[in-house]
Amino acid sequence: MGNRDTTLTPKIRSNVDKYTSAIIIGISTFSFMSTVNFLPGAPVFSIFVSLLLFFAAIYKSPKLSSGVLSIIVLISIIYQLTGFQVWSLRSQGLIVVMLSVGALLINLLSARLEATAMAIAVLAVAIMFTPYYYLSVAFIVAAAVVGGLSSIGPVSLTYVLTMIPLLLIENGFLSGIGDQSISSTPVIFTQLVNFSIHMRPPLPGLNILLGWYPAGFFNAQVSEPVINYLSSPNAFLLIVPIVILALVFSLSASMAGIINDMLDRLSVFEKTSKLLKLISPLVASIVTPLAFVILITLLSPKTIGGYETSLTTNSMLSMITASLILGAIFTAREYGIQWLERTEKARIIVMQKIASIIELINVDNKLLSLANAETSPINFGSEVKAIEEIESTMSDIKKGLSTASYETLNNWISELDNNIAPRLKSLPEALRVKVIQELNFLSSLVVTYNNSLNETGLNRTFSDFTETRGNIEYDKALKDYTQLIDEIKSNSSSIFETYKETYNAYNLLTSQPDVLPPVDPARLFESNEYDGGVRLIAEEYWLNFHVKNLPEIESLVDSLIESINPLVDLVDDQTSQKLAYTTEKLRDPKPVNSIQILSEVKDLKTTLDESLGRVAEEITQLEKLVKSFSGISRVISFEIFNTSIKLTIIKERNLGTSPSLRETTKIIDDITGFMRSYRDKKKADESNLVIISQLPVAMKIIGNELAKKRSIEVSSLPFQHKAAITYAEFYAYNNSETRYNDDKEVITRKNA
Repeated sequence: MGNRDTTLTPKIRSNVDKYTSAIIIGISTFSFMSTVNFLPGAPVFSIFVSLLLFFAAIYKSPKLSSGVLSIIVLISIIYQLTGFQVWSLRSQGLIVVMLSVGALLINLLSARLEATAMAIAVLAVAIMFTPYYYLSVAFIVAAAVVGGLSSIGPVSLTYVLTMIPLLLIENGFLSGIGDQSISSTPVIFTQLVNFSIHMRPPLPGLNILLGWYPAGFFNAQVSEPVINYLSSPNAFLLIVPIVILALVFSLSASMAGIINDMLDRLSVFEKTSKLLKLISPLVASIVTPLAFVILITLLSPKTIGGYETSLTTNSMLSMITASLILGAIFTAREYGIQWLERTEKARIIVMQKIASIIELINVDNKLLSLANAETSPINFGSEVKAIEEIESTMSDIKKGLSTASYETLNNWISELDNNIAPRLKSLPEALRVKVIQELNFLSSLVVTYNNSLNETGLNRTFSDFTETRGNIEYDKALKDYTQLIDEIKSNSSSIFETYKETYNAYNLLTSQPDVLPPVDPARLFESNEYDGGVRLIAEEYWLNFHVKNLPEIESLVDSLIESINPLVDLVDDQTSQKLAYTTEKLRDPKPVNSIQILSEVKDLKTTLDESLGRVAEEITQLEKLVKSFSGISRVISFEIFNTSIKLTIIKERNLGTSPSLRETTKIIDDITGFMRSYRDKKKADESNLVIISQLPVAMKIIGNELAKKRSIEVSSLPFQHKAAITYAEFYAYNNSETRYNDDKEVITRKNA
C-alpha cells in the first residue's frame, strides 16, 4: 500500500498497516452508521457491524471489509434519497440524482482496490454531519501518510462523489429557508445541519417482512424544499463548486503525498531515512490544511467558484491543530513501527545475506568439485575446511535467527559482510592461484627429474611441458594441469617398463638373478603422490641404477672387447667385419644401454656360432676328401681332424650358455685359443693336402714304372722325398702284388 520503500517488507510493518486499515474501517463504519440513518439498533448494531468489519479486515482482508462498507454507504444514501421522495422528481432532477448515485456506485466498486483510502473518505463524509466538519481535511493527511500518492485519487474522488447527493439535499433545505443570498449561492464545505435535522429515520427492524419503512418515513412537507431545489436550475449551480471542491481536495492531498514522496527520495542513508519517515507526517499535517484553506478560500468568490463555506478563523486553526495531532499520531506510529521492525529488518537482511552466502558457497563448491575431479592430486583441504566452517556458521545463524536480538543480528550482518562474504568471493581466485602453483611445481619437478634421466643417458623424458604464467584463466589452468598429469602418467608408465626391461637385460649381462622393482610408481600415482612417483622412477631407480652399475658394466664390456680383438685376425673376413662392427657398437657402455648391449652380445654369439660352423664345414669337407682315397689315412695323418671334438664342445657352450658378459668373454677366449690352434694345424696339414691332390698322377706314374721294372727306388720318383715315400706306401697298400720296404725305401713286385 502506497509508495513506501518495498525493498524490505517486514511483517511488522505489513501487520501494522493491516491493523491501521482495520481500525480506520471500523471507526469509519461506526461513524457513518451513527450519522446516516439506515440500519436499526443503533448504537448496538452499529458497534456490532463495525467490530465485524474490523475483525474481517484483520483475519480475512481489508478489501473485503471495505467492500461491505461501500455497500452500506451506497444503500444508506439511496435509503435517505428515497425518504426524501427524490424518485418522484421530473426528468431534470431525477437525472441529476441518478447521475450522482451512479457515479458513486461506480466509484465505490472501484475504490475497493484502495480499502484504507475508501474508509478514510467515508470517515471524512461522516464528520461533515458534525460541528467538527472541518476536521475532514485532517484525514487527508492520514490518507497521504498511510497510502502515499496512490491513495490520493481514490480518497478525493470517493469523498466528493459521496458528498454530491448529500450536498444536493443540504442545499435543497437551505434554498427553502427563505434567505435569498444563501439560496442563490451554494454551500459546499459546511456542516450538514439541515440534512441532520431532517434525516429520515432508520429501518424499524432487520426483518423487513414486518414492515418496509418506519412511520413518517415519507413526509411531503420535509421533502418539498429538496424536490423544489432539484427541480429548479439552481441545482446545476453545484457543478462548478463541486468540481472545485474535488480539485482542492486532490491538490491538498497531493501536497501531502508529494512531500511524503520527496522525503522518501531524500532517504539515501538508513539513519536519515528513519528520521525523514518520522517527520514526514508532521510536515504533511501542516502543509495539507494550509493548502486546503488557501485554495478553498481563494476560489470561493462568485467570479470564480461562486460558493460559500462555513470556515472561520477558529475552524481553520482547529483544522491545522487537528492535522498536527493526527500527524503526531502517525509520527508516533512510524516511530513505533521502526522500533519494532528494526529487529525484523535486521533479520531479513541476515536472511538475504545468508541466501547470497549460500549462492557463493554453491559457486565455490562447484569450482572445488571441478578442481577435485580434474586435479585430484592437489590438496584442497584448507578450502574445503573453510567452506565447511562457513556452512556450520550459516547453520548456527539459521538456528538462532528467530530468537536473536537486534545487537546479535547486527553482529551477524557485520560478520557476513566483512568476513564470510569476502572469504567466499576470494576463494575462486585462491583456487586458480593454487592450481597454477601446483602446475608450476609439477613442471619444475618434471624439469628436475628430466635432468636426472638425461644424466643416465636415457633418451626419454616425463614431459616437455613448460612453466605456466600466472595470468591464465582458471579453466585453462585446470586443462593444463590435467594434460600434464596425463603426460606424466603415460610417460612414467613407459619409462618404468623400459627400466624393468633394461634391469632384466642388465641382470642377464651380469649373471645376476631377476629381481623386480619393489614398488610400482603407478601405485603412488593412484594415491596422488606424483612427486614421489616421479622421483622414484628418475632417482631411486634410473639414477641409482646408473651410478651403481656404471663401473661394472664398463669393466665387463672392456674385457669383452679385449677378448674380441685378438680373435679378429683368426677368423674369416666376414666374421672379422662383424666383430669389428660389434666392438664399435659396444664402446662407451652404460647401464641404460643394457638392452642394446644384450642384443649385441646375442648377435655376437650368433656371429661366433656361424664362424665356428664354417670351420666345422671345412673339417667336414676335408674328411670327405680323405675318405675318397681308400687307405690314405694309413699313410697320411691330418692334425686338423683332432680338433673336431673340441670344436663341437665350444660350439655347444656358445649356444647353451646365457649371454652374460663374463661367460661370453670366456667363450671368446676359448674360441680364440681354438682358432689359433686350428690355424696352426690347418697350416701343418696343407702339405698333406698337396700330396693328396697329386695322388692320382703319382699312382699312374708308379704303376707305369713297375710295369717296366720289378722294383723302383723312391728316390727315382719325380716327387719330393716325403711325398714319394707317401705315394709308394699308398700304392703298396692298395696293390697286393707289391710291397714296400721302408728300410730300403724300395717298392717291389712280388711275382717278378
